[in-house]
Amino acid sequence: MWQSDDKAPDDSETVNLPDLTEKSALSGKGAKEEKHFTQPPPRYSESSLIKELEEKGIGRPSTYASILSTIQDRKYVEKKENRFFPTELGDIVTDLLVQSFSEVLDVKFTAHLEDQLDQIEEGKANWVQTLKDFYAPFEKELATAAEKMRNIKREETVTDLKCPKCEKPIILKWGKNGKFAACQGYPDCRFTSEYQVDEGKVKLVQQQVTEEKCPACGAAMAVKTGRFGKFLACSSYPTCKTTKPITTGIDCPDCKEGQLSEKRTRFGKVFYSCTKYPNCKYAMWDKPIKGRPCPECQYPFLAEHYTKKEGASIRCPNKECGFTEKVEMPAATS
Repeated sequence: MWQSDDKAPDDSETVNLPDLTEKSALSGKGAKEEKHFTQPPPRYSESSLIKELEEKGIGRPSTYASILSTIQDRKYVEKKENRFFPTELGDIVTDLLVQSFSEVLDVKFTAHLEDQLDQIEEGKANWVQTLKDFYAPFEKELATAAEKMRNIKREETVTDLKCPKCEKPIILKWGKNGKFAACQGYPDCRFTSEYQVDEGKVKLVQQQVTEEKCPACGAAMAVKTGRFGKFLACSSYPTCKTTKPITTGIDCPDCKEGQLSEKRTRFGKVFYSCTKYPNCKYAMWDKPIKGRPCPECQYPFLAEHYTKKEGASIRCPNKECGFTEKVEMPAATS
């Protein structure tokens, strides 16, 4: 709608366009150049994902922990700075499921099924009929998917790299912990490695070998990454399958035999526990500091502690002590 002045008309006003003829001269009132960038929604954290599930009626409080555990254990997502990021496997699995089971993967269907289960629990719906209504169409989709769905477990990508052990081509394939590089000569050659893609080129990640020797065969121990974090494994794997945790070098204050080792829960949260587990069940959330005994009670070490409310601090793990030292965080630079 056009008008001759800048005043916005009321809804009741009638605005008429001026008489215009071909090649009429129009006066410009100015132009403004603006840029707008669409910002993607923030990545989910554990709390925001649970809130989303609650709002959409998916799952129940008793199943939320299982959902968070499953998507991480199966490597569908990885946690960075307390946010979930989809992995390559997660993207592929999501696409395949949506293509083959579009109705089941629909949020409204899932919420409706949860309501049906509630009605069954309350005696308002027949569970046999509910199961028939669901499984009849699902069975057909399942049969179609079994025949036509892409089987990524059998997919192999041949690279230009050569196996350092037998010179055969290196291939990329899927395993239970995601994609990895392996020798095409398997099972005669069992070489495997982590890899990274740099500017479109596949590069093998060099094994991080330590000075520690394998207690079983004497070979060097190498740093590996598993579902619960980093650990040491014999560099002669698969000939030797010896593994052991990476320790902090701090003796366990409880049993005095083991050392504290960094581990992760199935939800990805870091904690520190004794290497003698399960014989010793000592564990703590705060990161222990080597070489800093408590100045008040002489506890063998202090620990780094952080809360959103109080910020960072160093405190004594001994609950009867109460020693705390405030840590000043560096000022943010512009």
